[in-house]
Amino acid sequence: MSYFEFKHYLILSVLMMSIPTIAFSQVSALPKAHSHNDYEHERPLFDALDNGFCSVEADIFLVNGELLVGHTRDKLQSEMTLESLYLKPLLERYRKYNGKIFPNVSDFYLWIDLKKDGREIYPKLKELLTRYDEMITGFDGDTKISDGILIILSGDRPVELVLQEKERRYVTLDGLITDLDSDTSCNFIPVISADWNSLFTWRGEGIMPEEQKKVMKTHIQKAHQAGRKIRYWGIPDNKIFWEFCNQNGIDFLNTDHLSELRKFLLP
Repeated sequence: MSYFEFKHYLILSVLMMSIPTIAFSQVSALPKAHSHNDYEHERPLFDALDNGFCSVEADIFLVNGELLVGHTRDKLQSEMTLESLYLKPLLERYRKYNGKIFPNVSDFYLWIDLKKDGREIYPKLKELLTRYDEMITGFDGDTKISDGILIILSGDRPVELVLQEKERRYVTLDGLITDLDSDTSCNFIPVISADWNSLFTWRGEGIMPEEQKKVMKTHIQKAHQAGRKIRYWGIPDNKIFWEFCNQNGIDFLNTDHLSELRKFLLP
């Protein structure tokens, strides 16, 4: 390990041992707030928790038997594991606050984006999640059997492997826009996600063209009728679009600007 890597490891260790700076009872939970590429913040997970975010996203790769967090393979570091950055601190908080991540909020979402090789990664991920059984929302086939942190797999999703699981499933799937008409249960696909830029040309100037708004409204209506939430990624990360999402029933607000979104959403 180089001097730089060792120094980074020591800093990360201190951060992982620290608790959020804002007390549990003082945090206003923001159910719609989603921390995009959460691991790129100074304190992964903790910055999101301090700002009341109820949804965080971690991209993972399988490297030498470890699930490492990072956006691209060349940026990975051995100490940045899914377990150390997310699962361990979430379990500590879950136990400390009697099965809650935030007071008066039942749902917390941990999105795990499998950047590649989903079928290869999934058995290792499942093995890891088994050790955190007590805090993870579980399923027996299509039946929800416990409440906790909901795991949503995105990216290179091992769809067939997940749909075939009949006993104690620990994950759900991030749905595609093509899943809007699927009869797959919302206990398998609880959210539909889509790339805003591949569907719409409107970028917030003037009024959204009526045809585009009609398409969007159809997406939202179909998702909600099936008991799913909807998320658009790639939306411009600014107050104009945060307000637009709020007004039109879009369930998650993606952002890299945690404190700014918090200030926007708080009454």
